[in-house]
Amino acid sequence: MNDVRLRRSTVAGRVPALEDVPEGMIAINHADGRLFIRKTSGVPAVVAVGSGSGGGGDASPSITLAASPPTGVMAGHRWCDSGTGIVYTLLDDGTSAQWVELEARSRIL
Repeated sequence: MNDVRLRRSTVAGRVPALEDVPEGMIAINHADGRLFIRKTSGVPAVVAVGSGSGGGGDASPSITLAASPPTGVMAGHRWCDSGTGIVYTLLDDGTSAQWVELEARSRIL
């Protein structure tokens, strides 16, 4: 019989490490409302389900509408600046993460 085991966190922004999510375990971050699983094909990794990070589920990245960038989100997350309407995506090159405007825009005066 195969069992599914759960690991829980209530700390916003916490992403489980590879060793925290053995095969067959689902990690839940209740503060962020996110699910994580262990990817076993190719290079093993922990991926967020439904985040657009390759973990399955909805392939669309999530988006936050706010006056300032959200914290504790993963690369690929989108943020729409509620003051300007500009949409950014979070890119992470492995050394640092930065918000990058998705597309150039023209301003009509």
